[in-house]
Amino acid sequence: MLEPDRSGKPVDADEIPDTPHAEDVRNVVEDSASVEPALAPPPPSAEENPLEASISASCARAKVGYFAIYAGLSASPYYGLLLEHRGFTPLAVGVLIAFMPLSVIILLSPLSYLADRYHCAMSIHLCASTVSALLLLFVIPSTSHFLIAGLMMLHFAFRVPVAPFMDQRTMSILPPDRKTEWGKMRSYGA
Repeated sequence: MLEPDRSGKPVDADEIPDTPHAEDVRNVVEDSASVEPALAPPPPSAEENPLEASISASCARAKVGYFAIYAGLSASPYYGLLLEHRGFTPLAVGVLIAFMPLSVIILLSPLSYLADRYHCAMSIHLCASTVSALLLLFVIPSTSHFLIAGLMMLHFAFRVPVAPFMDQRTMSILPPDRKTEWGKMRSYGA
């Protein structure tokens, strides 16, 4: 069986032995050496492709959204200190902070179902983001332990869909060939 020459040396058309098809092989080798590789056309500009312009604008909004969301959520590790400063016991702080992951377990699936069923993911996302931020702002001037505990639990409940719905929205605006850009956009929140 014939093995290909893997020495890495270029093939010289004159070194091909004379066979019935040697002239055809020489012509093909010589013709292929003279052909210049085709250049890829430049990508269309945003003015030429309105879909690309729309995707670029949506990606910019997603980057700003991720930055804003994670700027707001960056206060989460300090909730315990805030509650302790307000006079809560360590046990009460632990119970209140435990409500954060518990609310995710309980509420995320029903909220996702409602968003899919009634096509209202963006409305839920915007409403939850706004209410969650407002509830946390009301905690700061409050002095009653019951009011603070209630506001914090409501804040945890309303912040449940914020990050997952933002991820879903970002993935829905990207075409299939650009889904890998999601990680870069999400890193704007880091």
